[in-house]
Amino acid sequence: ATGKAVPYSVVHDGPNFQRVEFVAQDVPGAGYKVYELRENHAPTPKSQSSTSTTLESPYYRVELDPSTGAIRSIFDKQLRRELVDATSQWRFGQCLYVTGGDQEPNSILQYRAISPKPELDVHPAGGGRLVSVERTPFGWVAKLESSTVNVPHITTEIRLFENERKIEFVENLDKRVELKKEALYFAFPFAMSHP
Repeated sequence: ATGKAVPYSVVHDGPNFQRVEFVAQDVPGAGYKVYELRENHAPTPKSQSSTSTTLESPYYRVELDPSTGAIRSIFDKQLRRELVDATSQWRFGQCLYVTGGDQEPNSILQYRAISPKPELDVHPAGGGRLVSVERTPFGWVAKLESSTVNVPHITTEIRLFENERKIEFVENLDKRVELKKEALYFAFPFAMSHP
């Protein structure tokens, strides 16, 4: 609509093509917006790398926890308060793999008022590491890796936007086949008494 160039970052450079990403602003709910692709003779934008485990935007300060592949703290600068429950046994965005529930009787296999609750084991992701932290035209992108039982490779991408009050989590899981009862969750322990 404005003809103005949109800042973008290059995701993949291939022979005679580039895969790019950018933020589409003001897209209506259940609607769309059209962007025109034009030849650009300007140099490809470079991203800025960092090794810091703290990301900041005008809205949030985010502290990563590489060992779990998740977040330790989210401080809201406008509300001046911590959003993550530091007393929780799980980190914010941490992958939790749950086993159990196969031994009868239990309320998962047979729903009755007298059926006992199953004995479940929670296996939190761990053994993690920080892969990269990059500054892009739309904000910070941190990539972490971790693993847990039957999920040997978890890649977490945390995106902190510069011009929006938004944090995105992109999760990619490499999970082994399991025929027993199982469940997989991501924990988001907010520091709220009445969310």
